Amino acid sequence: MAIRIYGATALTGGGTGALDKINGGRLNDQDRVIVILNTGMWYSFYLDATSALSESSPDIIRPDSNAGNKRWILLSWGWGRYIPTIDIVDSDVTIAYIHYAKSIRMRSAANRTAAFPSVGAAEDGLRITFIKGGAGRVTIQAADVDIVADSSAGGTIYNDVAGEIYATITLEYVHAVVTWVIVGAHGTWVTT
Repeated sequence: MAIRIYGATALTGGGTGALDKINGGRLNDQDRVIVILNTGMWYSFYLDATSALSESSPDIIRPDSNAGNKRWILLSWGWGRYIPTIDIVDSDVTIAYIHYAKSIRMRSAANRTAAFPSVGAAEDGLRITFIKGGAGRVTIQAADVDIVADSSAGGTIYNDVAGEIYATITLEYVHAVVTWVIVGAHGTWVTT
């Protein structure tokens, strides 16, 4: 059988454009799909006709109809547009999708805050780096029940050491534990 390539605009939900809406009865082993979300994030999958694994988005997607043992298996994911590597900000910032996979240089002698939005399974694995580019305090604020390292829910992590210009911290979101984990850091970072 020929391998077919599909397109989708959502992973799950069963609605128009969702990957799990594609009828399993139409699918052949090793078919491919590219899913492009409105955030610019993309995913590529192949169909395993004998998988029978439990659905676990985004890694494993089960067709909503006529699935049998067929499962979409994640091959890769990324961003569908060019994203410059550094954003320089001189004020407080609310983190948005455009900031992920970047370095945010918070340069100021004044205190500055970077606030994360509420995140979920779709953001699992996203990374962002913060660079303290001045003597002012840089605070990174988690949203709702999210945690930064060992902070409280909705807590913060900050660096307020005036002499640590260019202190850095790279965080990755791990949805299984609703935590922004520290991947790497330089300088003195304190959680609350």
